[in-house]
Amino acid sequence: MKKMTRYVGIGIMLVGVAFAGWGPMLFGGLTGAHLPEPRAADLSAMSTWSGLALLRTFGAALMVLGALLMAMSAPRDRGRMVYRALGLSALVGLILTVAQTIAIWTNPLSLLIAVPFAAAALLGMRGGWFGAIPIPAFASGGRRRSAPR
Repeated sequence: MKKMTRYVGIGIMLVGVAFAGWGPMLFGGLTGAHLPEPRAADLSAMSTWSGLALLRTFGAALMVLGALLMAMSAPRDRGRMVYRALGLSALVGLILTVAQTIAIWTNPLSLLIAVPFAAAALLGMRGGWFGAIPIPAFASGGRRRSAPR
């Protein structure tokens, strides 16, 4: 089960990297249309570029999910690895989302999209490097084991 989780995580992360990194090329390759030049006066061009920015943000979210699945299949120190994967991948997602907000959306209110990435990055950094946050044992199926008498 751990190997399957790792492979699914790798696959999801690769799809996320493809969406986040090569969104415009994928758009042109999948639709056959050419991307319009990003001019603020052209509403159809800006709606296309806004859609690509949202595609990149979705790719960042897939990268976070894939990194978490990969970290959950770690053979040892799984709790700390999950937090580190969450912190690093959410930090990448935060940078990508803020860049899209500044470059394409240009609305300060659209920075709210970056809030979940920022919260996840802070949680991951706190738990992965700066102290341990208790993690429940999922291996026992949620049941507590009683101490031997």
